[in-house]
Amino acid sequence: MALIPGTLIAGTKYPNDPQSLLNTFASYLTAPEARRNRPTVSVYTAVAGATITARPDGIDETVFLNHASTAATATFVFPSNANSVTGQILRLFAVSAVTALTVTSTGLTLQGTALTALTANQSVAWQKVAASTWIRLQ
Repeated sequence: MALIPGTLIAGTKYPNDPQSLLNTFASYLTAPEARRNRPTVSVYTAVAGATITARPDGIDETVFLNHASTAATATFVFPSNANSVTGQILRLFAVSAVTALTVTSTGLTLQGTALTALTANQSVAWQKVAASTWIRLQ
């Protein structure tokens, strides 16, 4: 079966040789916009006193704090502007409470209610809406 250039994705022209075609798809799949379409879940069981850093690759992420009892402190670190993409969503869910939560967002603006603690079974989310700017969704 022969590949017909330009027919795989409407409006896109592809090279005729297989290696160039593979390189074209590889560059598409590693672009920040393509990575956003592959969300991930990161699970943490040791939360007390931990620093939890969001992924630095532009992927939508749910951070699942699956700790057995109340944690006195924890820190959540946002990805830098260079390591995130507009439209990206970060979610944080805690099974048990975190009494004092520090949210670190160096060089970023976080719009919405500041988060300083988490109650048991609480979920929060942020979305990047512009360069260096995130809004709290819930």
